[in-house]
This record gives sequence, C-alpha cells and structure tokens, in this order.
Amino acid sequence: MASKTFTEKQLKAFVIKLRKKQYEVEEKRNFCNQHNFTIEAQVQQLKADAIQKIVHEMEREFDLGFVWDDSLN
Repeated sequence: MASKTFTEKQLKAFVIKLRKKQYEVEEKRNFCNQHNFTIEAQVQQLKADAIQKIVHEMEREFDLGFVWDDSLN
C-alpha cells in the first residue's frame, strides 16, 4: 500500500480545522452547562480535551509549532 504524504500547509490547515471543531464542542459544552445538562457537558468536555490532545500531538510530531489562524479569533 502506497503511503500518502502531506505538505506542511495541508497539515496546518487540518490543525486549524480541528481547532474550529474544538471551539464548536466547547460552545456545546457551555450551552449544556448553562442549562444544567451536567452529564452532556462532561461528554462535550471529554471531546474537547481529546481534540486538543490530537492538535498538540500533531503540532509536536510534525514540528508545526503553535498553529493559529485569524479565522479562529
């Protein structure tokens, strides 16, 4: 099976996509917290934590440094 290679630009774009996903999950968690859906909020927190760990691992593994984009502001 042939291995596929990705450019640094593609990897950074994917990390930014993951950061946006993390933000969406954190927004869901905030909504759940505001409405006393504690178990659902905990699930959303676990999802956000998992995404954050993946982002940090990718930044380290591929020597990307801290990846950020103006669209994340």
